[in-house]
Amino acid sequence: TDPTTETLQAAPDFTVYDKEGNPVQLSQFFGKPIVLNFWASWCGPCQMEMPDFQKYYESHGDKVNFVIVNLTDGQQETVESASAFIAEKGYTFPVLYDTQAQAATTYSVYSLPTTYFIDAQGNVAAQATGAIDAATLQKGIDMIKDRHFSPKVVSFPQEAILWNLRIQRSFATHFWIWAFPALTSWS
Repeated sequence: TDPTTETLQAAPDFTVYDKEGNPVQLSQFFGKPIVLNFWASWCGPCQMEMPDFQKYYESHGDKVNFVIVNLTDGQQETVESASAFIAEKGYTFPVLYDTQAQAATTYSVYSLPTTYFIDAQGNVAAQATGAIDAATLQKGIDMIKDRHFSPKVVSFPQEAILWNLRIQRSFATHFWIWAFPALTSWS
């Protein structure tokens, strides 16, 4: 397949909030590749992958935006409890808070952690449900960091997010990733 004619899905926008309560939109990060991760401090698999996210944020943060979104429901998880967890662990990547569940709803996040890999043009390249290891994080980053072609982009209503692009490959029991045909060079 000719990658210059691939049809990609535009990443739907959403609004989350920084620690001070200022609104932040996903689209503000377009222009550089994005690793979009949904997590919660009470989630064991989320805790397992965070050291790798920190390591890659330190080594790739100048070339890749890490958009780390906490599912802040106000009961099981609050801005305060999530912020305390981040501070206690010494993580320095920026954390945003989904206090109105807009981001989780927009991306149909039903399991934590969930990670999306979005190219610099704002197109979803891949998605992973469940904890990912450093090698898989590197594969996702490699997939999005060097995409310079101009594919045909199709926008979908936010209600139809990513359901029409089903899983094409599995890498572990709880890790699923799908990618567009021109990008399935995972080995």
